[in-house]
Amino acid sequence: MNSKKESNSSILNQKDWSDNLSEEELKEIEIGIEQAENNQVIDHEEVMKVFLKYKINSQRIF
Repeated sequence: MNSKKESNSSILNQKDWSDNLSEEELKEIEIGIEQAENNQVIDHEEVMKVFLKYKINSQRIF
């Protein structure tokens, strides 16, 4: 029973990955959350179309 208590204590003392983020990174995450809540997002398919266009154009250069 004591080992379970020690295990819980160990978990509570662990740092979260977000503790290592800079202020700028945290601000960007907040902006992203706000944009998602306001439905200011672009579908993945639309983004991939744009990247595909750039990929095809960059391959023609070389």
